[in-house]
Amino acid sequence: MFPAREDQEKIHLQMDDYRLKRGFFGHDVAKSTVDKRSPVDWWCQYGDQTPELMAFVVRVLSLTCSSSACERNWSTFNQVLNHYIKN
Repeated sequence: MFPAREDQEKIHLQMDDYRLKRGFFGHDVAKSTVDKRSPVDWWCQYGDQTPELMAFVVRVLSLTCSSSACERNWSTFNQVLNHYIKN
């Protein structure tokens, strides 16, 4: 998940471009569509000048989010609580 040190440095510097809206990030269309497109599509469209940052961001945004581990914890908690209440 973590890129090589050289790429980490590039990503860190490229984050400044994003944060300060330099390059493609500063275009009016990029700023006006950031809330209207999916994040992955937006980055694929406007992240060309920051390829390492774009690859990292797209990878993170493409991760599957899940609450199944939390659900298992709550299920176990409920079983223990129900057992405690019954006894």
